Amino acid sequence: MQQLQQADVALLKGSGWENMATYAISHRSPALAEPRLLLTLDPVWQD
Repeated sequence: MQQLQQADVALLKGSGWENMATYAISHRSPALAEPRLLLTLDPVWQD
């Protein structure tokens, strides 16, 4: 198991990416009083 430290940044591929359907990640963030930033990136290429 791998774990991020506080204030680390992670780039995670979703199951929609090629060959990623069988891999999984569990993501749990601790409760914070400050707002968070979620940035979602979609691929710009087409098959």
